[in-house]
Amino acid sequence: MKKFFARIVPKSWQQQPIASQLRHPFSALPLSPQDVHLVVDVGAFTGHYALHAAQSYPNATIVAFEPTPTSAKKFRENMANLESRVTLHECALSEKDSQSQLHVTTTSAANSLHLQSREHAEQNPHVRQVGSTDVSVRTLDGMLSTNDTVDILKIDVEGEELAVLHGGVGTLARTRFVIIEISLARDNDPSKQAVFKIFSLLQQAGFGLYGLIDIYPLSPPQPNLGMAQFDAIFRNTRLSDA
Repeated sequence: MKKFFARIVPKSWQQQPIASQLRHPFSALPLSPQDVHLVVDVGAFTGHYALHAAQSYPNATIVAFEPTPTSAKKFRENMANLESRVTLHECALSEKDSQSQLHVTTTSAANSLHLQSREHAEQNPHVRQVGSTDVSVRTLDGMLSTNDTVDILKIDVEGEELAVLHGGVGTLARTRFVIIEISLARDNDPSKQAVFKIFSLLQQAGFGLYGLIDIYPLSPPQPNLGMAQFDAIFRNTRLSDA
């Protein structure tokens, strides 16, 4: 896997995340702005993606999910002028409904339903767990209407990606594009990386890999281009208009 990515990632990107060198992920999608009607933002944080979606797609409704109370509060502040188009659910998503512990860190964007792995801690010395808070956990299928086509499903959930997909199989059948952050450093056991199961599940659901963006190398960069995380875009090949 690492050798494969070494062949497709330019050396100039190995010293820094390539987020600063690419367009916003939405700009990489072959979608007409007028034809996007529903964007789902799982792990919405303070609203960067939701705001960009609202600006990029004037006809779109945005449904967002964010379990961290402080981030959700900031999200609502940032969406103050877009309340008619943006809905925020203050809950986490996973493969079944439950109550769970959200592990709170020194960086709110890294809060997770998972305990911080040793590798993640080594790769992110500025991120440390400082506590936990009770949160409601729901499924994607349970939270969305079964009649709506999802034009873009964005998932950034700090290690819970596979569980979110398991809880959203019905939604995936109605989704045109998936943008998902996959963190290799979140896996506790390198021999059981979730990335392979994520790719397999999406393939079985009819998706093909459309592109890779925001590839972050290990810190400090390693000679073999070890990766910490990346974002992948998948396209639903079973939807004729995708």
